[in-house]
Amino acid sequence: DNIAFGVIDLAYFGGWVTTDLVNIETGAPGLPSSIANNESSVSVLGLESREFGVTYAAEFKEILVGGNIKYISGRSYYKSVSIEDPDLEGGLEEETSSDFGLDVGLLYNFPEGKWKTGLVLRNINSPSFSYEDGEVELELQARGGVAYQVSEDLIIACDLDITENESMTLGHDERTLALGVERRALAGTVALRGGIYKNIAESSADPVLTVGLGFGVPMVKFDLGLGVNPGLEELALHFALSSVF
Repeated sequence: DNIAFGVIDLAYFGGWVTTDLVNIETGAPGLPSSIANNESSVSVLGLESREFGVTYAAEFKEILVGGNIKYISGRSYYKSVSIEDPDLEGGLEEETSSDFGLDVGLLYNFPEGKWKTGLVLRNINSPSFSYEDGEVELELQARGGVAYQVSEDLIIACDLDITENESMTLGHDERTLALGVERRALAGTVALRGGIYKNIAESSADPVLTVGLGFGVPMVKFDLGLGVNPGLEELALHFALSSVF
């Protein structure tokens, strides 16, 4: 009742342009500021992290506390191409490394049973993974939330990143505010979900609308979620399958 095992595969990806506005002189290849020495480039960086976790949780009346220790196998993907002398031969540079991570969580059920609030700290030790030009660090992420049980079949939830974290795209940060609602049907075996979230760290980021479907029987649970922004430029997909025995 207190121990769980899990495998989670997460993918991160970003790209950026580095612009050299110093070396832009044309017609003078011998000058230090010649465009021949221009260092403008386009770079892409990705990380796939496969987490193998062991979780322990305990209950103290209305308070639930849990911890998760995980072995993370990371595979990085990287390529930087010079705009002045582009080398498009070959694929992305791949590198494999591993590290351990630690998560903790806290949930409080209010005595009247309608409200719940929680806090999660992920990657407390900031595990890192190497790539050709450096390291990718999974920063400490703190996220808090609250949920209200409107009725036996209807719940509304809101959560927010307490920390602002760097994304895989250089110069862009992430801090997500999300609101969602879930309605259960067919004696609780089916869950219909809808919501919206926004990266409030970036003023230009569009809100993303989400829909989801869940199906559960006593030993098996299946969840599917889809998110898209109004301009159809951002897509989020979530899939989960779990078993309790």
